[in-house]
Amino acid sequence: MSSVQQQQQNQPLVLPRPMFDQGEDPGAPSDPRRPQIPPDFEAQMVYKAALDSVARQKMAKAFQKYRILRKSLMWKNYFQRFQKLLHLEELQQQSEFDKFFQHSVPLFEHRDLFGLRIPGLSMSPSQKLSGCCVLVTQRNGFSSRYYRGWVQYVAGELVFLKFKDDASLSELVHYQGSNPEQSRAIQHILATTAKPAPYLVFGPPGTGKTVTLVGAIKQILRRKASCNILACAPTNNATDLLCEKLCEIFDEDDGRHKLYRLYALSRRAKNVPQNRKFSCNLDENNFPCVLPAKEHLMEYQIMVTTLKTAARLVTGGIPSNFYSYIFVDEAGQATETECIIPIAGLHEMWTCQIVLAGDPKQLGPVVTSRMANKYGFGLSLLERLMRDFDIYKRFNGYFVTKLLRNYRSHPSILKVPNELFYEGELQPYASEDICCVYCNWDYLPKKGFPVVFHGVAGSDESDANCTSVYNTAEVEVMKKYLKALISHLEKKGVTEIGPNQIGIITPYTKQVEKIQEALRTDKDLMEKNLENILVGTVEKFQGRESQVIMVSAVRSNPRMTDENYKFTLGFVKDEKRFNVAMTRAQALLIVFGDPRALRTDPVWNKFIQYCYEQGGYRGITVSSPEVSDQLSLTLREE
Repeated sequence: MSSVQQQQQNQPLVLPRPMFDQGEDPGAPSDPRRPQIPPDFEAQMVYKAALDSVARQKMAKAFQKYRILRKSLMWKNYFQRFQKLLHLEELQQQSEFDKFFQHSVPLFEHRDLFGLRIPGLSMSPSQKLSGCCVLVTQRNGFSSRYYRGWVQYVAGELVFLKFKDDASLSELVHYQGSNPEQSRAIQHILATTAKPAPYLVFGPPGTGKTVTLVGAIKQILRRKASCNILACAPTNNATDLLCEKLCEIFDEDDGRHKLYRLYALSRRAKNVPQNRKFSCNLDENNFPCVLPAKEHLMEYQIMVTTLKTAARLVTGGIPSNFYSYIFVDEAGQATETECIIPIAGLHEMWTCQIVLAGDPKQLGPVVTSRMANKYGFGLSLLERLMRDFDIYKRFNGYFVTKLLRNYRSHPSILKVPNELFYEGELQPYASEDICCVYCNWDYLPKKGFPVVFHGVAGSDESDANCTSVYNTAEVEVMKKYLKALISHLEKKGVTEIGPNQIGIITPYTKQVEKIQEALRTDKDLMEKNLENILVGTVEKFQGRESQVIMVSAVRSNPRMTDENYKFTLGFVKDEKRFNVAMTRAQALLIVFGDPRALRTDPVWNKFIQYCYEQGGYRGITVSSPEVSDQLSLTLREE
């Protein structure tokens, strides 16, 4: 047998490394955005041939020149003639299969086999693939591990494969989740395509970034049973929510053995859930939290804690290679130094994948020092990466996924923030049973448009020795809407306001106090059970949602009619605060403010103009349409 024959016989079929849909693969070699991958790692498809196209062409020409092919068949040229004819036939077969060469093919599970789709395969002699050896590798440019298998059968464009080690291959299988963006993010996290760089999940409001992280963790537990996971968030509220979502993937007994919530030693026992499905460091007698030994903590597969408390794991001696994944939810709210705590102490570059989830368009870290904020301390690691690095700025799918489907808000509520901050890419997918429940509310200026801006010509005030301001005129108008809402719910048989049913947002803590006081002292409202109505600043509502959201902008001044009067909005003008406040509502958004003051900001002006044009404006009468990008307003009340 010739060396060429031996090489052909021993050459396995190599399929492209599984990844994602070809049309959405930003990492194809022709894409300049993706770092070049060493040739040794690029997958190829060949059929019992190891010769490249140039060599095959040269050999074919050489064969044509051989006189033996032109001579009649005789005993003395029998072997050489058929040997060359076989080579020509095999080269032609090779060229037939070369047309299916692909750089990216997603694998999926099918019973006890794995499958992949090769477009156009049904028009080719695909039966010749059966029995061929298959090598599959993870296409991330950093792993040279191959998984060996064989083609079992072909059905149309689908090729079904059997691998020697199905369990370890499962980490490369394409995950099909609730929507394409979430599925893509989970698949990249499973395949660790960004390693050693962090993988980012850019989650605009209501797109389910926490759900995506929990889905990824669920698949890791299923496909990579030996992996240990650290899940963090900057605040206790965000961490508790993440832990609550993780509990849903376990039954009670399984959760207690796999999921551990590490509380700060200062956490009070009364703030820890009593009926919990997870283990934690709360003393058995509900005394203050204690710090267990590292051997005890390492018994749990999932550790959930705040970013700062993760330092206890570092100082407690947890090995840096213990965790295979470090997840940080709401990473946009954390300073970079907070985010670095678990990464610096518990991250092993080549064995641990970092995943940061958040939205740089929403509230960032809380920084009290103006000078520190001026020089970048208020910039989160998530936002810095998306601002400064091309692989994130250009949304290279190997390093970042942007979630696009909003499952929270009515399309009318979503429209302005979507256009202002997300380039109109967000798609409304909220259930009509949730987002349309107030579309026929009698108190709406326009039925079917559940957005109201009520112009209030009030005045902001402040108490002595207090910088926070309040606006009693807006509180009075708000009470009227609240009474109308309660009356509407009572007609529908609702006797008690439930959690996440009504929320009231205002930028100033003093206005929070005035609203809470009004709920307690108003003779009509004090008779109602309003304990579940959440009143708070914008920061308190980050990550939350309610069926109805009322927003009190507060800032106003009677001197606004004076053309020479200069007025500043303060942090009401902050675009991130505006974005958070306007995207918490599911079914009804009501905003109270003085349009004379708010119109000085282009973002607020766009929202007011939108409400006016759509018929959702009430209060100070709009006397004419938008002129020179500003509203012309009079002071007459409706």
